[in-house]
Amino acid sequence: MKINKCLHLIVKDINFSDAEKLDKDIFTFRRGIFLDQEISYSDVEKKLKQLTETLCEQGEKTFDNKIHKKYYRYPNINLSRDKMDNCKQKYGMAKVLNKNKADFSIIGQKMIEKTVQQHWRMSLSSLSSIHSFINKNSEELYEDGVKDSLLAQINELVEKHGKDYPVTIEQHNYYRYSNDKPNPTEVWLEDFRKISHSESYLNTVKKEHMDTFEEILNSTTGMLVSDVFMNNLASEDSHVLSGKDYKQIRALLKSQNKEDKAVGMSIMSNCNIQKSKTYLALLFFHFSETLRGTPMWNQVAFKSLRREFDKYCLEYNHYHSNRYSQCVQFLAEDGALTVNAAEHLITIMFDNVINQSTGINSDNNMFILDKASVKLAPAVKAKVKNDVDLSQIALDMQSDLPF
Repeated sequence: MKINKCLHLIVKDINFSDAEKLDKDIFTFRRGIFLDQEISYSDVEKKLKQLTETLCEQGEKTFDNKIHKKYYRYPNINLSRDKMDNCKQKYGMAKVLNKNKADFSIIGQKMIEKTVQQHWRMSLSSLSSIHSFINKNSEELYEDGVKDSLLAQINELVEKHGKDYPVTIEQHNYYRYSNDKPNPTEVWLEDFRKISHSESYLNTVKKEHMDTFEEILNSTTGMLVSDVFMNNLASEDSHVLSGKDYKQIRALLKSQNKEDKAVGMSIMSNCNIQKSKTYLALLFFHFSETLRGTPMWNQVAFKSLRREFDKYCLEYNHYHSNRYSQCVQFLAEDGALTVNAAEHLITIMFDNVINQSTGINSDNNMFILDKASVKLAPAVKAKVKNDVDLSQIALDMQSDLPF
């Protein structure tokens, strides 16, 4: 994701009924930041997750728990006190309140999300376009000296930032309720709108979070790591889920007893996340709706885990191959696609999509389709990790999903 520094321009509301002239306060500039253009509403969370990972990539690569002891914790991150207590006890880490004295700072996707605001139909222009627009207007539209004052202000900004420096424009829409001829200031505003182009969804950093966002971008608080990284660090000595644990947790989550579900979710949130990715991903894939309906879903310890595995909550199209294809793809990308997981997903895809949806292999059907004919695509097959309890033969029996 590209981060773009800009100026943010607020256009003052105009009282068209009074046909007033434009005064010196018609424009208010402030510094701003906008993200990639044309990010659709559904892609914002994914893009901000990628941004968080990018900001922390270098810090997490060079992190050394023998050296980096003092940490600053930004607000609105998914990292429980229990997890940080583990790091404090094991590595001798200590929290500092002065971020400038910290060896590293902890940020998170939720924190980044809270700094960003999405706008519908916000305009994007440049300093040169705004200057040209004002320059060609008649001085009669402005109060005495206002046109020259605005041009001088924009010239000063051009000298500082360059003529093509981007400007995001915030102005209120208005509606005419009569057939009266529009007055000159109303025409001015309509013409001004034409010098910029509207973005369907433009994401900008909120004014009150500009300082925080810029200090993170510039890493002025030292190296950055994510709450996901710290959760994994805190759980690296924790229990690694086995096939037996997976079956036990499935049974607990299927229970009608709330306490049983809480026990299952507690085991999930306190295990070794990195080494249990396959089982955790499948649990979120199968039980996301069940998990979502529990009080523990919103507890800090579990929130950090569910944010990491949120993409596996594919709660749609149970009888379409795309759901299972995406799960296979995500597991492959995370290095968590094992022979067992691949076999499991092929089996349930075959049963739900092919058998149940098409009727093939039913008692009175004259067509037969064998599960062995369903294969994983080469791109993901190459990423399958061989389980110790299954032979390579099992892998060769499957291959790419034909979708």
